[in-house]
Amino acid sequence: MFDDINYSGAKFWLDLAQVVFTALIGLYVLVSKPTKQNKQATAALKETVEAQEKRLGTLELKMEYIPDQDEFHKLDKKVSELVGKIGNVHDRMRSVDQKLDLLIENELRGKS
Repeated sequence: MFDDINYSGAKFWLDLAQVVFTALIGLYVLVSKPTKQNKQATAALKETVEAQEKRLGTLELKMEYIPDQDEFHKLDKKVSELVGKIGNVHDRMRSVDQKLDLLIENELRGKS
């Protein structure tokens, strides 16, 4: 019964099926490789964008507390007022210092 089967013909078709299957696997790997690289590149780009968005959010938060032009103008006026007041105090201190020098000189003359 099994003497009539042609094994060489079956071997040919089995070898052909194996070669075709291997070629299909190679083709799949060749076609899917750039897709995997694109996915990896996209994931890396996504991480970079998320990091930049986080940095931008931090920067925007800091920018909220930076004074605007009107506030700088008010601050400039206050600093100018303080400089004037400090100059006034400096002049008074110089006057007090001169009077103190005169008192000390007077005391030294009186004792000698």
